[in-house]
Amino acid sequence: MYTWYRAWKDEVRAHANKTTKRDPNLLRVLLKTFGYEYLRVGFIFAILEVLLRKIGQPVLLWQLIRYFSTKTDEYYRESSYWQIYLYATAIVGTSLSVVVHFHPNFFTCRIVSMRMRIALTSLIYKKVHRLLKDQIFKTRILINN
Repeated sequence: MYTWYRAWKDEVRAHANKTTKRDPNLLRVLLKTFGYEYLRVGFIFAILEVLLRKIGQPVLLWQLIRYFSTKTDEYYRESSYWQIYLYATAIVGTSLSVVVHFHPNFFTCRIVSMRMRIALTSLIYKKVHRLLKDQIFKTRILINN
């Protein structure tokens, strides 16, 4: 695992050695360190939301409503009861799938967010400790806020 502190040191070192012309960028370091996990969780959330909730469930519900709203005998003969049971089971299945997969992914998102918060807090903490003692007293207001 690529730690955020090593990534930040590499970014600062690359700027100090003039290997890159760009300034050290904290967002780039955070994306290198935590980007894959957020990308994975975001991809799963997108699949759950778009395919199951926004497209899948309305189409299945439309099929179920269409069966009960059509009053012709022809339609009742063409469609059998197993199709209706299949639509109802699919609606319950998509709802259950969203519920089962949402919580672990949301939990992973919270964990990654806490890791990012700890990384940024420790970066500020290390930066403050590098200041001289007289500068710490000047920045006391900044730290307390």
